[in-house]
Amino acid sequence: MNEELLSALRYELGEVTGWEELCPAVYSLTVQPDPDSVSPCSEYYLALPGAPISREALALGRALDGIPGLLYAIDPPDEGGWTAILYELCKNQSRHGSPPLEGWSLADAAMEGMELCPSYFGSFPVLPYTPWGWTLRYPSRPMRNSFLGASICPACSPAVCRKPSCEKILLTICCAPSWRM
Repeated sequence: MNEELLSALRYELGEVTGWEELCPAVYSLTVQPDPDSVSPCSEYYLALPGAPISREALALGRALDGIPGLLYAIDPPDEGGWTAILYELCKNQSRHGSPPLEGWSLADAAMEGMELCPSYFGSFPVLPYTPWGWTLRYPSRPMRNSFLGASICPACSPAVCRKPSCEKILLTICCAPSWRM
């Protein structure tokens, strides 16, 4: 990373206290934010032109004046675009046989991304069967809550049982902001 880019980052975000090249043209930045900075975040990914990142993931970044690449805030997280970059980094490293990022696997990055950035990853898959029976419906609600309708009739399955006497239960599933599997 050259001095001109570091100077532009210092002007826009605050003092860059550390940086690491994670793969060609993708950097992890640690910043001491200025009170006048555009963003109060202290950690970012910076994807410069030519980075091995998909167009869909790059579209989630934020452009700043004087900086040729796109920024993705990590701490505190912005719209979750950083999870797409993390996933792309994990994918790139597994493709090239490099060791994974510390503490992350491709599956971990995807699960984190489903929570924070469903526009890129899609939403969490719904389980077809719960401890209370088959899942009958699952409309998602805002604020990370999902509602599962399950049948507790032992003979029930969505394809078989249509009896009005069949007991059904509504479960509320509340997802924590970040979960790991």
